[in-house]
Amino acid sequence: MGAKENQDGYFVQEDEGTSDFFVGVMDGHGMAGRRVSDFLKGHLGGKTNSMHVLRASDKTAPESLKKHFKETADQLRKSGVEAHESGSTAVTVLKKGKELYVANVGDSRCIVAKEITAGRLQAIPLSDDHKPDRNDEKARIQRHGGKVEPIRHGNRFMGPARLWKQAQAQGGLAVSRAFGDLALAPVGLVAEPEIRKETISDQHKFLVLASDGVWEHMSNQQVVDVAKQFWDKDPTKASDAIVKEARKQWQQKGQGYIDDITALVVKV
Repeated sequence: MGAKENQDGYFVQEDEGTSDFFVGVMDGHGMAGRRVSDFLKGHLGGKTNSMHVLRASDKTAPESLKKHFKETADQLRKSGVEAHESGSTAVTVLKKGKELYVANVGDSRCIVAKEITAGRLQAIPLSDDHKPDRNDEKARIQRHGGKVEPIRHGNRFMGPARLWKQAQAQGGLAVSRAFGDLALAPVGLVAEPEIRKETISDQHKFLVLASDGVWEHMSNQQVVDVAKQFWDKDPTKASDAIVKEARKQWQQKGQGYIDDITALVVKV
């Protein structure tokens, strides 16, 4: 049996002449998940499209991001990519001067490492995972006639809560927001991002954006603790260290399965 294709992706776009950037991590799922995450890499994170976001003013940045996500979702629907039962998450960070704008769809996650005392870094979450059983997400799904429950095995439910069009028959997606997954759009699946703003100071050291393959078996603080020995000299080594540790955790706890794992470490 061949190795499973990694359906994750990422992008990094910098605004030349400034310290501003637009970065993101995607986690594809379903048969065409790789094609969807590649589409997001080229459109959500493409250089031409990214420039419109990077050049937005501080006041217009949140609306610019929302518009950019909506246009990308609309383009995906028209692209010919088979996204009926395949899709992708996306977490992005736009840096404008001293402001960070985090836009998230799904359960890829962004955290920032902040120095609380000399030499001690604390993980601060900058996004909230979109899980179907999160109260507000569940309410939206139920308003649209969708179902939220884990997979049923006999008389027992197992695993995380999932979004279903028809319980145990159609759907079964473990996130409540995603690009693609068009079959679940009628029952409340959306690609609208939640946006959070963070003003950075000298205490803020680095960002970690990662797919859920990292977060499944590692806490936010564990990820920062792994990255802190490398981030200042070489963010790539910090990313590699996170991926290596996440993989080790999957080998110990994944019962033979290892999820796609992607981590991006960015100095702020």
